[in-house]
Amino acid sequence: TQNVNQNSGALNRNAGAARGANASVSDLTRGVLQGNLAFFTLRGTLIQVQRAFSDVRQAMVAAVSAASEQQAAMAQVDQILRNTGETMSGLRESIVDLSTKYQALTGVGDEVIQKFQGQLVAFGATTETIDRLTKATLDLSAGMGKDLNSAALLIGKALQGQFSTLSRYGITVD
Repeated sequence: TQNVNQNSGALNRNAGAARGANASVSDLTRGVLQGNLAFFTLRGTLIQVQRAFSDVRQAMVAAVSAASEQQAAMAQVDQILRNTGETMSGLRESIVDLSTKYQALTGVGDEVIQKFQGQLVAFGATTETIDRLTKATLDLSAGMGKDLNSAALLIGKALQGQFSTLSRYGITVD
């Protein structure tokens, strides 16, 4: 009987130890699951941060590219002004002001407007005519579905008295 009691006590102690070990395994499993949850939450946050940095990088690249395009457009305008002998200050300032104005009205980038304004100056536009010619070019482009450089070429040719190109598009000049 004493052996049975000893064995029974040993079994009870082993069962208690097994319950304690089971509880420890359950606690460990819970801890691992919480750790996994924290890891996946952190991973998700890091992915969002990475996307945000990528968006910022893309915006910066676009801004630098637009600034570079605008600088190139103004360099082209400056060269045309030098070639045509125009006084750079008045006409150049008009080009910059008008490109900003028409960008706000049309959504067309000011560097794009400055490029075709340079073409118009090469065809003979002056400080007095650049506003009307810029508006006419934007209107012609929108009305005919032509790109702005082609529209500026048509306006420029008309400025030089070559109206036959416009007549091909059904536009008559009196």
